[in-house]
Amino acid sequence: MPNALWTVRRDRLVGLAALAVLPAEGPRLGLAVARARRARLPRRALVELGLMLRLYAGYPAALEFLRAVARAWPQ
Repeated sequence: MPNALWTVRRDRLVGLAALAVLPAEGPRLGLAVARARRARLPRRALVELGLMLRLYAGYPAALEFLRAVARAWPQ
């Protein structure tokens, strides 16, 4: 039985975080950002994830993630 608290939005965030820390996942990361947008995740949640990645995955991973967000979801 699926956990009622585990939503599609949370699934998208976890997937994005996992892809962001892997090297050379640029194309897949862009697709994952697009899927998060279709799942109606707020853009600010993705930006916040990017800021937190700096602490947990390093500055380069955070930059690449935020670039992918900017490309797939311009302001």
